[in-house]
Amino acid sequence: MMLHGRVIRPPKIGSTLVSIDESSVSGVAGLVKIVREGNFLGVVAEREEQAIEAARLLKVEWTGGRTLPDYNDLHLSVRGSKPVKTDVVLNSGNVDSALAGAAKVLEATYSYPVQLHAMLGPSCAVADVRDGRATIWSGSQWIQGDRRNLAKMLGIPLESVRFIWAEASGSYGRLGCDDAAADAALLSQSVGRPVRVQWMRHDEHGWEPMSPAMTMDVRAGLDRQGHITAFDFQQWSQSHSRGESGNSLAWRLAGGNPDWERLSGGPYPPSYEFPNTRMLGHFVEELFRSIYLRAPGRIQGNFAIESFVDEVAADQQVDPVEFRRRYLKDAMALQVLEAAVQKSGWQTRPSPRPNADQPVVSGRGISFGEHGPEKRATVVAEVEVDRSSGRVRISRIVIAVACGRIINPQGLRHQVQGAVLQGISRTLFEAVKFDRSHVTSLDWRSYPVLTFPDVPEIETALVDQRDVEPSGAGELATVPVAAAICNAIFDATGVRLRQIPFTSERVKSALG
Repeated sequence: MMLHGRVIRPPKIGSTLVSIDESSVSGVAGLVKIVREGNFLGVVAEREEQAIEAARLLKVEWTGGRTLPDYNDLHLSVRGSKPVKTDVVLNSGNVDSALAGAAKVLEATYSYPVQLHAMLGPSCAVADVRDGRATIWSGSQWIQGDRRNLAKMLGIPLESVRFIWAEASGSYGRLGCDDAAADAALLSQSVGRPVRVQWMRHDEHGWEPMSPAMTMDVRAGLDRQGHITAFDFQQWSQSHSRGESGNSLAWRLAGGNPDWERLSGGPYPPSYEFPNTRMLGHFVEELFRSIYLRAPGRIQGNFAIESFVDEVAADQQVDPVEFRRRYLKDAMALQVLEAAVQKSGWQTRPSPRPNADQPVVSGRGISFGEHGPEKRATVVAEVEVDRSSGRVRISRIVIAVACGRIINPQGLRHQVQGAVLQGISRTLFEAVKFDRSHVTSLDWRSYPVLTFPDVPEIETALVDQRDVEPSGAGELATVPVAAAICNAIFDATGVRLRQIPFTSERVKSALG
């Protein structure tokens, strides 16, 4: 008969389990076993509600753990964290000399928060580990990798582990360390019976692997004609994953160490051709356990670069599209840019828009993005901003994409629109909040996401590259969204926002 399990999490990241008072749950009916392995602690019971009650009542003593930075100083903390490695992604020409000789230098700092995959249904898995064999039923985007991990964690041969994929709540990005499966496997191995583990909402929001925060500095040197002669970009962030292997929460708590096989999510070269360009990526120590969340590094870097390009265009009183045409030399990129411009009915003028002093003002913004070879996208966003409340409403999104030969236009359109919606949600609403001990945004009120009343009209222009092999569009389509919205808010209000998310409180404060 299948049993049910729940895991008791430490009060802080890195806390050590000191003692357990088993008498505190002696009155819980159906309790089968308290399971401890290192700092991994769980309960197994005959029924799910019994496991929930035992996990709630069990008295546990922990010690130590990491003190998190002040939430309001997160981005200063990211920049000030110990560097693990610095990557020189691009260093062409002589940026320092060009900046020193520039007629004008502009600079800005942008920041992006910690964010969740935020699956609508929390993780769930069933494991049957006994007699030196294991069968696991779980959702996964990385079945063979999870199978290898579970075999190592359980200490049994790979050929003795069977992983059966089951439909699960969706997650955008590579949620490669399927945590409920590892929880269930350890509990099942301890009791020698099948165990089902269903995460709660506070488990998912508080302990899933997260997309890390980023801080980005951008500088540009301009000559007397207003042309960019130097472009300098630096990014600070922990790795979006150093490899999925060993990254499950259960394995970490039980005493395993992640298999740090690579650093990911660093900056990418800009789409624009400047005479002197430098791109540096500083990887810093881990704050929260992390994993890829759709176009890691691309979304954050594009937000900074495309917003800054708009800032320079506004400083020079040049139309944002015309300014981009000066430096965008790739033919496919220009084709995608023009497709969005034409479909949106773009009106040529500098930003910001000369709005009257009205309670609600409107504006439009543009952003170009790419994600790997032969994948280009441009977003035009139209927004309305309520001056009194700070609320931003996206009224219309136009997106043009090129991602190779189009085989299923309707399927591609659906993928693109879904990515745009997630991009809007991450831009306007989403940020993981925490105190000095742990995550505090443990429900949908404290971690809001886009809801149906906020869904805008979305129009797509699909650019068919018949001679190019087809490739994915989900990551590509979300890359330019944040900067397009940022630039539209500036066009409407004349106020430049450089910290995501653009919540009503943050916008109202900036307008004030």
